[in-house]
Order: sequence, then C-alpha cells, then structure tokens
Amino acid sequence: QAPGRKLLAASGGDLRTILLSATISRSCDDLLVRLFGDGNLQEVRGTRLRPEPSYWFNWSADPLTREARVIEALRHLPRPAILYVTAPDDATHWVARLRDEGFQRVAAFSGDTASDERRQLIREWNDNRRDIMVATSAFGLGVDKGDVRTILHACLPETVDRYYQEVGRGGRDGC
Repeated sequence: QAPGRKLLAASGGDLRTILLSATISRSCDDLLVRLFGDGNLQEVRGTRLRPEPSYWFNWSADPLTREARVIEALRHLPRPAILYVTAPDDATHWVARLRDEGFQRVAAFSGDTASDERRQLIREWNDNRRDIMVATSAFGLGVDKGDVRTILHACLPETVDRYYQEVGRGGRDGC
C-alpha cells in the first residue's frame, strides 16, 4: 500500500492532503494519484501561459561563441538573474568564468551544494546580496523571490517541462 494511503487509512479517513504545484507533468500527476488517491481525489487545474515573460532564443554551434553570448547577455539583462546549467560542474565553471569577467555578486547552487550553504545562498539571494545565481534545476524548490527579472539558459534543458518550470521562477511579481 502506498505511504499516502497508509496515512489516510490510519487517520480513519480524517486526513486531508493538498498538493500544490505551479508546474506538474502528467506522469508526475499520475504518480501522485497512485500515492495519495483514495477514490475521493479532487483535482483542480488552472493551466495558463504567464503573460509577463519575453522569450529570446539564440543558438550557437560553437561553445566559445555561446559562452561569449551568455556573458554579453548578462552584462545587459536586468537583475536579479538566474543562469541555468545542467550539471554541478557547469555551475562551478560558470561562476569562475563570470568572476573572471568582473561579476562579483554571483554564486553557484546545485544538487552538490551542502545544506548549510544552500540556506546561506538562499538568504543572500533573498536579501539581494547576490545578483546572479548560476544554478542547476536544484535551485527552485523552496525559492520564491518575486523580483527575478532574467532567466537565462546556458544550455538546452533536458525537457520542455523543466524549461517552463525554470522560466516560471522569473517575474513572480507580475513584472
């Protein structure tokens, strides 16, 4: 029996579970129904495209050209900004590269970031002591900064769902 159903059974049917997400894939939705559904599941969806983002794309076959374009974009795009990468090593590389280019208020956040450091980085981010967070998809859960103005991808995200989720971390204040 799934853990969610065990809890529901142990509560005598009194337990109520609410699951909220701004972005959820159909396969994840199916999993949640299997884990928490008891035949009395009510689902509410409000899917919509957010109106505030502007999307700009540029493809570079050459990694050095792409890197130069990302740096140039970060020089001109509004902040705070998140630069998304795929792997922790990429985040470390990008922070070093950006610091070499004169960016100082930049940090890396990935699945390899220790818990204490995560809390510190999120505090600095929320207190506007960091302008640019170079991050993997690990940066997002529990992060809700309303005034993020730029989401930049240094690479193609693995899925469209991931891309949409990451883009959704910008403009939460409607701007």
